[in-house]
Amino acid sequence: MKSKPFCDAIKDVMRVVDKSDWEWLVKEYFLNEKLKETSTRNSINRSNLSMPHRTGSKPIKEIVYELGGKDGKQPNMDIIFFETHKNNNKLVKLETNAKYVEIQELVQSNVSYYIEVVEKCFGPQCKSHVVEFDGGITAKVLKGGNSSKVVLLDKFHAREKRMNH
Repeated sequence: MKSKPFCDAIKDVMRVVDKSDWEWLVKEYFLNEKLKETSTRNSINRSNLSMPHRTGSKPIKEIVYELGGKDGKQPNMDIIFFETHKNNNKLVKLETNAKYVEIQELVQSNVSYYIEVVEKCFGPQCKSHVVEFDGGITAKVLKGGNSSKVVLLDKFHAREKRMNH
């Protein structure tokens, strides 16, 4: 749609869409310059991914839900990574295999917070997106609100443990 001229795009009315709704959609959405720029930028960004996920249109959150999230048991990062990057039940690219091994080692070393594994493997996460979580889950949520809160909570639990022994 974004590469067609307006008159051609208007002619391609889908049967299930009302003609006036289609005209609005083409004018205000598909041919919107800001949307075209965003779409082009996103296409370029996707083509630059070194380890794209292989889940197709299935959201990563749904995979997490199926792997235990529905029971309140968040699967480990290594399981999520494998399930979202496998092709015919194996990891294809060398880079993906190396990252998977790195993640497994961190998970096995009992790194206490999910976000720690993510940040050690993929670097600091921006506030609006965390690797392997799609959108909606933020670094702040995974850190327990604020990284200093997590540190304070750990100190509190350690002190409480010392006092009880």
